[in-house]
Amino acid sequence: MGERRALRDAFGLLADKERQDLSRLVAEDGDWRIRARNIAAGSLGAGRLGKAIAAQQISMAQIEELWAMTLSKEEAAERQAEVRNARRRDEQRAQRVADRARSSDRVSRAELEKAQDGRVGAQIRIVVAGDKSSRRKKGDEPPPEKRGGGDVLDRLGY
Repeated sequence: MGERRALRDAFGLLADKERQDLSRLVAEDGDWRIRARNIAAGSLGAGRLGKAIAAQQISMAQIEELWAMTLSKEEAAERQAEVRNARRRDEQRAQRVADRARSSDRVSRAELEKAQDGRVGAQIRIVVAGDKSSRRKKGDEPPPEKRGGGDVLDRLGY
């Protein structure tokens, strides 16, 4: 039968005031779901099961389907175009982020040419642990090792 036709039938079961309220809320981007649920609860309390189910269907409907029913064709098409454009923008933004993540290991053209020529220079950095003041300079002599009077455990490295 189709969702749109079911919504049209459900919308037709509501009273004029309820249809106007829902149409106004949909047009203003208001919270039409709460109003539809209230209509369903009131109808259920009054024993009108058909109207309660119809209002519940409307409360569960997608906003795009309600735009087609409650707004003019031009206004509904305009809002649907905005949604499509926003989705397209989000997809493009996600694609750009994914492209950046994949291409994070970029090298410059000059570095690429050097690599193809075999002229790539590497930098080697030696990191020494410990205090800077205890390190010796390039021309200095190593300090003499302490011999003698040490404990057996000291000689073994404990």
